[in-house]
Amino acid sequence: MGFNNDIKSGTKNEENSSASANSKKKITELKISLLWTIFIVILAVLVTFQTTFVVLTGKHKLELNKAKETVSKFSLLLEAYELFEDNYVYDIDDENLLNYMLYAFSAEDKYSSYMTPEEFKNMQLESAGNASGIGLYVAYAEDCIRVAHVMADSPADRAGMMSGDQIVAVDGNEVSEVGYDKAVNLVAGEEGTDVRLTVVRGENTLEFAVTRGDYTPETVIFNTIEENGYKIGYIKILQFDQITVSQFKTAVEALRADGCEKLLFDLRDNLGGELNAIVEILDYLLPQGPIVRILDSDKKEIQVYESDKHELDMQMAVLANGNTASAAELFTSALRDYEKAEIIGEKTYGKGCGQTYERLSNGGYISITSFFYNPPFGENYDGVGIYPDIEVELPEEYKNENLFFVPYESDTQLKTAVAYLTK
Repeated sequence: MGFNNDIKSGTKNEENSSASANSKKKITELKISLLWTIFIVILAVLVTFQTTFVVLTGKHKLELNKAKETVSKFSLLLEAYELFEDNYVYDIDDENLLNYMLYAFSAEDKYSSYMTPEEFKNMQLESAGNASGIGLYVAYAEDCIRVAHVMADSPADRAGMMSGDQIVAVDGNEVSEVGYDKAVNLVAGEEGTDVRLTVVRGENTLEFAVTRGDYTPETVIFNTIEENGYKIGYIKILQFDQITVSQFKTAVEALRADGCEKLLFDLRDNLGGELNAIVEILDYLLPQGPIVRILDSDKKEIQVYESDKHELDMQMAVLANGNTASAAELFTSALRDYEKAEIIGEKTYGKGCGQTYERLSNGGYISITSFFYNPPFGENYDGVGIYPDIEVELPEEYKNENLFFVPYESDTQLKTAVAYLTK
């Protein structure tokens, strides 16, 4: 954990060229993973079948019927597994295959994810502001890892790395040869160990030995934009974690102390985050009233989060695009519902449903889409998105570019928002 991919990098990744035999082996391994795991699941179901056989009344009878249905559903996979068991020539890693099956639940629920115990622990630590790694936001390129942003006081920052650096080799492994994804994984590693990075900066090639270690994830980046005699407080929110709440408030207070009277929130490419974090931030901004309304699967309201009387009385605007999703959309729609901000940019992604993490017996967690949520007064936007008040697209040459690399003079969305706030 700690070497964070920019959210666009996943959408722009291309398949690494590799021998077809290797590709086939991967496909075969995945198939075996699914079948073997299904077999394990069925065995567990059969155990349940045995334990519920004794008492066939009430709940136990229902459990028995459910066990029978489950076995019936997966009987074809069990049949296929037996064929593999009789003919497959390689050893099977039970734990690895079970993890593959748990990861595969995302095929049914596109927002679902499985985390091993270690992955879940690391996620919690990072959300709370305790990350380990080297502390970079990066972007995809065919032959290098592009450094989009170096987090303050991170191992990479202390080593002297800079935004705009191009990592061309990791521990001697050329990115152009091993591929972007593998190179990113090579940068990650155990705390206290070193990673050697070959970096191109302008016309120079530099070598950095970076010691992986602890740092605080930088989820909020801010600065003052001065234009037409106005000072605009610009706040870029990358994601909504627990640590984002304090970082957001610190940013607002610092910008106000610098003389900013208006705020511009950049939520472009923000895929969301934690419900509690976004509720705390909106409570800080909004007057007394509802923040978000939670709905069950039947769209019945089951809970309402409320804001207190405190609010931030400043003119505001929000930048959004097609990668503004989930909690970021709630932020956007809530400010609009209270008529506190104009929305500028493009229609948002459209994710008005939320996930809960459920603990598994192995200590891992699986997230499941378990509720919908509505903004304070508006309707659910799941699958629809939020339309901007002022629609603006980026120039064609920058539409697929990482926003960190779009120059201010070419960022038509940002310039439109600044013009709105300074008119």
